[in-house]
Amino acid sequence: MLGPQVRYQKPQIDKAVAGRIPVLVIDMKDYGMMNGKGVLETAFKAMEA
Repeated sequence: MLGPQVRYQKPQIDKAVAGRIPVLVIDMKDYGMMNGKGVLETAFKAMEA
């Protein structure tokens, strides 16, 4: 998971991991509000897909 301030690097990270793992950008609101629960739920959903 990438912080919103480095979302511009997502294409590079996607290329580096070549689909082996999901790469997500943390929602700016969750990041700013320090909503760890929301971030964790997003990560779990990505792992299920």
